[in-house]
Amino acid sequence: MKKKYYSSPIVTLSEENLKTKNNKSKNVVTLDAPDWVNIIPITAFNEVVFVEQLRYGTGKVTLEIPGGMVDSGETNQMAAERELLEETGFQVENVIELGSLSPNPALFTNKVTSYVGHSAKKNKDISSNDKNIKVHLIPIKDVNLLINNGEIDHALVVAAFFLFRNRG
Repeated sequence: MKKKYYSSPIVTLSEENLKTKNNKSKNVVTLDAPDWVNIIPITAFNEVVFVEQLRYGTGKVTLEIPGGMVDSGETNQMAAERELLEETGFQVENVIELGSLSPNPALFTNKVTSYVGHSAKKNKDISSNDKNIKVHLIPIKDVNLLINNGEIDHALVVAAFFLFRNRG
């Protein structure tokens, strides 16, 4: 039986005693979270709309693509488009799903689904939002360099670009 130690809208920490293949007991800790999404928004000028924000886990400012949790009642695509608009004020056309991955199957039970959207245009002023996000337009040709030199080090962002570069 799963024992819940902590629960919030973004994560539930549980522990469960399971039997291994050789019939030994093992305590397993899992983090149940809503599914996540992210989106690579590309402008008509082949720029990617990035966000710069403080991430509390590392205590560092990161450069990443828009993304977040899928809210109840939303499809993954709806969540990706909502996160894009909330974080950047941009909207896109021709949204294409790139794929779904397990963020960390050793601990997390959820999935992250990545998208790409084209013809990104600014349609909303976000200066009054409380997310403390800076928006950057970066040429798509510079993204690999930013990943290789560690300026983009968010694993789910790197994975999204891997899916984007390798889609059929």
